[in-house]
Parts: sequence; C-alpha cells; structure tokens
Amino acid sequence: MANDLGAVARKILVSSGGLAAGERVLILARADGLDFCDALAVEAYRLGAVPLCVIYSDGLWQRALAEVPAAHLRQPPVHLVEAVKACHLVVWATLEFGDPRHFACLPQEKLAARRAGFKVMRDAIGLGGRRWIGMDLPTPGKAALHGLSTQEFERLFWGALEVDFEELRDRGRALQSALAQGTSVHIASPRGTDLWLEYGGRRVRRDDGVVDEEDMRLGDWYTNLPAGEVFLAPLEDSARGRAVVDLAFWEGHRLEALELVFERGRARAVGAGSGLELFREVVSRSSGGCDVLGELGIGINAGVSRPTGFTLTDEKIAGTVHIALGQNLMMGGANDSDLHWDLMILEPTVTVGGRKIVHRGRLMV
Repeated sequence: MANDLGAVARKILVSSGGLAAGERVLILARADGLDFCDALAVEAYRLGAVPLCVIYSDGLWQRALAEVPAAHLRQPPVHLVEAVKACHLVVWATLEFGDPRHFACLPQEKLAARRAGFKVMRDAIGLGGRRWIGMDLPTPGKAALHGLSTQEFERLFWGALEVDFEELRDRGRALQSALAQGTSVHIASPRGTDLWLEYGGRRVRRDDGVVDEEDMRLGDWYTNLPAGEVFLAPLEDSARGRAVVDLAFWEGHRLEALELVFERGRARAVGAGSGLELFREVVSRSSGGCDVLGELGIGINAGVSRPTGFTLTDEKIAGTVHIALGQNLMMGGANDSDLHWDLMILEPTVTVGGRKIVHRGRLMV
C-alpha cells in the first residue's frame, strides 16, 4: 500500500472534481482494500460529504460462483443500483478480483451470469450522468499472477498513479488534436497487425486523471486510476483487417498472440499462442455486440515502464494501443454489451491522414 493512504485518498477525491458539503459518495471496495476504503471515507467526511461503503470479498464470489445457480447470479442488484443513482460520486475500487487465480477454473457460464447481473449497475454508474472513478489496488495475488513480487507490483502501480496530472493533460491534448484532424486511423505492429478504423463524427476523449469543469461540460464524468489514455469509439461497422493482440487477461488466464480478423467491425478469432478457445467461449457467452470493436485507446502515461499483464496499468503505457470488444456507450458509441474487453497491442505504429502519431511504440506528438 502507498505510505500515506490519506494523501492518496485526498488526491483521488480532488481528481474527481472535488466534493461539496452534503454530497453523497458511494465507495465500492473489496475486503482486502478495507484500509484504503476507510481512508477514502474519512477524507470524504473531512470535505463535508456523506460516504457509503459497500464491501465485497473474493471469498464471497468464489463460493457464489461455485454454489449458486447461474439464473440467480443473473439477477440485477436493484437496491445497489438505487444507491448509485442517489450518489453524486461513485468510487469503484473493485474492477477486478483480488486474486484472479482463484477464478481461473470456475465455469465461464457462471462468470458470464455474474457479469450479466451486474450490467445494470455498471450502466447506472457509467451512463447515469454522475462523476465516477474506476480503479483497483495492487494485491499479492495479482503480483503472483503477473510474475512480480508484491513490492515490485506496488511500486509499479503507485508510480503510475503519482504522475503529474498536468503533464498527462498536456500530452493527451496534443494526441487528441492529432486524432481530431482525421476521420480514420491505421494501426500496424511488428507481429502483423494491419487494422483500419473509421471514427468520423465522433469525439476523441482524454483520461488524464482529473474530472474538471471542461470534462463535465462535455459529459466526460469519469476517470480511471491510474490514468493516462486518449480514446475514441470507432464507427461500429468500420473495423477491417487484422489485429494481433500481444497480451490480454481474463479472470486469471493469460492470452498471447491472439489473432483477430475484422470484417465490418466484427472480430473473428483465427489463432493464438495461448487462450484461443477461452476467447471464443467468453465472447459466445456475452450479450449484445460482444464481438464488435468498441474502442481504440492510446496510452500516454510515462510513469508505467513496462507491461505486466495488469490491464489497468498496461493500457496506460505511453505509446501502446489497446482495442476493446463490446460496450462503448459511455465513450459516445452505439454498441451495447455486457462485455468490454481491453486487448493490448505493443510497439504499434498509428497513422492518421498520412501522419504517424505513434511510431513503433513511441508517441510522435
């Protein structure tokens, strides 16, 4: 954990646009992050806000996914949705399980049912016109999964979070401007990515760690922490070509060298170094446009030195690309799904209107 949780909590609440007296804050956390949850709640109280903490645990979900029928897991937590709607700010600090290794052998049917059940809550948070922060915390289980010591993983995570948000903003604005001058983008990579996307008429967005007045005026009510990406929602039927995904993770499983062919925006998996059948099963059990390319993101956080497999930091590495299948409503798209799966492309070259804005993993703007 960071040395001063109170200072981190203050920075996070300030980055959300601040809190006024009487505003209501919902904090969704895991039991292994209880100290951090407490720090957020105390800082919210200091600002005059009123926090409510909802705590889950890996143990709960291990038992529920093993013992509870899938039909029951699909039931939406309507009472939690109402709590979301009643709040001005949601801090969602549980984007992943604390130790994904414990879930790797559980049936995908059950995991898909849980995902479907929580979609209503996710939509209320992401589409409800309120400020929210999505994040997670480094844990020993995640560190072990990604082949790191706990100390290494904590240094990487907190280092990514403690970057200068003004530098992120300036770097993000430059990349936004470059993308906004075009209507289509080409992505290539050493492993063989050759992918075209169109986005004409859709706004290029920036996640720089701060929800400021400009963001709220434009309807960008959220940030991920660690932050650091510029992203857009491609036109849903526009993706064509081939993408070779260097790295992706799914509930304790590692996927590598995943080859996807895109036609009219939809992905078809044709090969992988590892994880091909898992990819096909996850997509087949998801709802809506789960095979549609819903997002293009480019990392801008120079505080992340290398990929580890932890998507929340990997996708922020300056000069990397991630594409996501599924849901893109919250970023101005039109595709609805209970899936949003980020897939990493390393050392990409990104070209807009004949201009290289990323070359072999290096930002050129």
